Amino acid sequence: MRLRVAVALLILTSVFAVATAEPVRDSFAQPQATAESAHAVETNAFREWWAERQARPAYVGQEGITVRTGLGTGVQSMSFRIDELALSTNTIEISPNNPLHWIFGAEWNRIGLSFRLTMPNSIDDSETRGTTEFMNFLFQFFGDRYEVDLVYQLHEGMYITNADSFVEDVTSIKLPDMTLRTIGFNVLYATDENFSLAAAYKLNARQQRSEISWILMAAGSQVIVDVPGGPARSIPAAAGSVWQEDVSVQAHSGIVGGGVGGSLRIGSFFVAPLLTFGLGAQNLEYASGGETDDTWRVAPQLSARASVGYNGPGFFVAFIASVDSRNIDSSVMNATQTTGLFELIVGRRFDLGMWKRIGTVDPW
Repeated sequence: MRLRVAVALLILTSVFAVATAEPVRDSFAQPQATAESAHAVETNAFREWWAERQARPAYVGQEGITVRTGLGTGVQSMSFRIDELALSTNTIEISPNNPLHWIFGAEWNRIGLSFRLTMPNSIDDSETRGTTEFMNFLFQFFGDRYEVDLVYQLHEGMYITNADSFVEDVTSIKLPDMTLRTIGFNVLYATDENFSLAAAYKLNARQQRSEISWILMAAGSQVIVDVPGGPARSIPAAAGSVWQEDVSVQAHSGIVGGGVGGSLRIGSFFVAPLLTFGLGAQNLEYASGGETDDTWRVAPQLSARASVGYNGPGFFVAFIASVDSRNIDSSVMNATQTTGLFELIVGRRFDLGMWKRIGTVDPW
């Protein structure tokens, strides 16, 4: 009898333990299930947001009339390596005395014309640096994903910009007879259809969300440099060197390469950097005194673009910069040519109802 009672009590105790253990096990499982559900909801919400974002147009093109004005300046420089001269520096840096220019332009449906008018009174210290006679033609063609630049520049009259770093004074920093002629083209192409070069660097479109893209680059140039008397003719330490002989250089280059560019957008404010690097073939003809050189070599080119500002539906203002640097090298000389353009642009769009819009504008 006692054995039966003991067995019955044991059975009842086991059943009670199982019954009371079930809620305990559920109390641990429930938070885990809740966390997993919350994570799934968050993941689905992000996927829906991303899908909606990608379905919206990355940028909108312009149809209508745009007028723009601004202020800018060009940069053109040559840097000659002179390791053999005792000047406490290994380069002679030469530039034209460029003035500022006003910018006026108008466009209709992305077809337009811009003028850059020189401001003669903006020339800096012409008595010491001399003056520069120049012609500067820049033709730019923008599509949504490509940019084509055609350039013709002629500068006559330069000056030595780093004479203060020489160990001894120079008789003059002016090089009034030096001429620098550049003819070339530069083509950029964005591989990502969501990144607009026109929106970033021409502002005749509007980037609607932040994007990044690989950039393909192709460039060609002819650079002709003539320096009667040599670039160091006013430097006593260069007496008797090749740098006080007449210098004539012709460099023809073809470059291909690539890089990366993008636009970070917050509301209608943006910043758009771009950097490319290329390599190609260069034919160099050089003459200085009795020394000549005619050779082929591999030449590099570095190109950079950047813009920052505000690009709204009716109004835009931006600072835009572009710089291209090419190397010219031979057995008797090494030089780097840098060209640049820096401009502050303000513009206004009209006939806003003619803007081409697809989908909903992404505010971010």
